[in-house]
Amino acid sequence: MCVPDNLKWKVWLMASRIEYHFGNKRDARKLIEKCCSEAPMKQISLGLLEYAKFFEMEGQRNRAL
Repeated sequence: MCVPDNLKWKVWLMASRIEYHFGNKRDARKLIEKCCSEAPMKQISLGLLEYAKFFEMEGQRNRAL
């Protein structure tokens, strides 16, 4: 709630990494999607790269491309 609007996407990104670390893959994916929807246009590429990493870690390399 206290995070500036232009940085909220980073919070969602970190939350996604934490959820994935604890094995909550479904929640991690939802949080990455939220990250991508909240990211400013200049930063969207970073969110999409994280989304690709998620698919690569899941063994879905064709979706990561």
